[in-house]
Amino acid sequence: MTTTSPVQAGVEAPARFTPRLTLILVALIWPTQVITVISVLGANATTGIAEHFHTTQIVWFTLIVRLLAAMITPFVIRLAARYGAKRVMLTMTGLGIIGDVIAAVAVNYPMLLVGRAIGAAYTPLAALTYPVVRDLFPKRLVKSATAILASTLALVTLFVPFLAAGIVDTWGFRGALWGMVVGTAAAFALIATLVPETPRRPDDRGVGWLSGILLGLALVAVLYPLGYGQKWGWTSGSILGLFAVGVVLFVLFFVVERRSRNPIFDLAVLRRRPVASVLLSGAVAQSVAYTIPTAMILLALFPHIPGVSAGLGWSNMHNAWIGVPAAAVMFATGMGLSRFVDRVPNRLLFRVGLVFMMAGYGLMAVYHHNATDLIWTGCVAQFGGGIMVATVPTLIVQVVAPEEQGLGSGMLNLLTLTLSSVYSAVMFATLAGHSRVLHGAVFYLDGGYELAFVSAVVGAAIALLVSFAIPRTQEA
Repeated sequence: MTTTSPVQAGVEAPARFTPRLTLILVALIWPTQVITVISVLGANATTGIAEHFHTTQIVWFTLIVRLLAAMITPFVIRLAARYGAKRVMLTMTGLGIIGDVIAAVAVNYPMLLVGRAIGAAYTPLAALTYPVVRDLFPKRLVKSATAILASTLALVTLFVPFLAAGIVDTWGFRGALWGMVVGTAAAFALIATLVPETPRRPDDRGVGWLSGILLGLALVAVLYPLGYGQKWGWTSGSILGLFAVGVVLFVLFFVVERRSRNPIFDLAVLRRRPVASVLLSGAVAQSVAYTIPTAMILLALFPHIPGVSAGLGWSNMHNAWIGVPAAAVMFATGMGLSRFVDRVPNRLLFRVGLVFMMAGYGLMAVYHHNATDLIWTGCVAQFGGGIMVATVPTLIVQVVAPEEQGLGSGMLNLLTLTLSSVYSAVMFATLAGHSRVLHGAVFYLDGGYELAFVSAVVGAAIALLVSFAIPRTQEA
């Protein structure tokens, strides 16, 4: 039986944030941003992990999470609609804790990757929290609450780097891995104690397991060779063969999806221009914003060895301080926009954000050789990033019906994860093309960092071009 929230049942909706609604919103912040927290902890631990396990395939420390997340997100969204978001969020977070513990006690790199793969269970949390807001909050507060929730990304990036730096500088990469356990457990506790259950919307369509498996295998076939292009040769039979297999699997995925009664990726929704344009431009922009900080952290933390490594050789704590101005700009921008997202066309705000992102990363490609360079170029980029993260979720609210909010957020999350996986693999392949191996660990040269930042400009430009397909009728 489908349940209804108080708002849906016709109870008079408050015109402001009541203490109860404020508490729910605060409780949702950590589950929404926990994947960002985990990413920051992981990024700060990356150099230590690469050196400890003597691996040149450190890309998979991040990439395996994104691959698994892309595979499971559609199923998690479907299960949340059927059984309730709270129950599913608790289940996936519990699995994530198990994976984080395995990673923290890993005795070799493959075991570490297994833990990271299981830990990917909690990555769809953000795709569920936005539908929770739409289900539990009055209609007139949904866009403001959504913008606030999205803008807390900047708050997390402002304070978590200091926490991560303190942990890694004191306890090394193991400390960061155990920090992931604590962060995931905190999300579990907040959901369990403060977040109400949401309406259930059961259906009889079942779950499209075949589609999910095909999508996952296609991503692996395309992304895996990107890490070995320099070693195997980009025109080698192995590289071209895996790419060909990936293309075939993607074609099979779309064929199965079109014929399935229970598609995981609703292609019919994508045939609606407003939805398709918002999802695609938002996903491209988010994949850039969420992936390029990895290159920035590598640049900051890797040692400076002439001819071997162009890193700046900073400590984690020093890098955290350098990031404060940009994170503060992003937070202030996002929170400021939450006050008038109902009065200004969101698609125009989104484009302004993308222009500033392009400018910031373009300047960073040239100016990234000292703290001053990274501070002022980062502020430019994150001013745009603050606008972008605040407007993408509100654009989703505008283009989908209330009952489609879970679908819209889930598809945005899925597209972002998929494109982030591709972009991450391409970025590391670019870095690897300008690298040196020393004592079993890979180090990157300046040309690689330059091209990584240029790739961010290209990504933001693609998002900007796609955004012009968003119709004016979808304005706030």
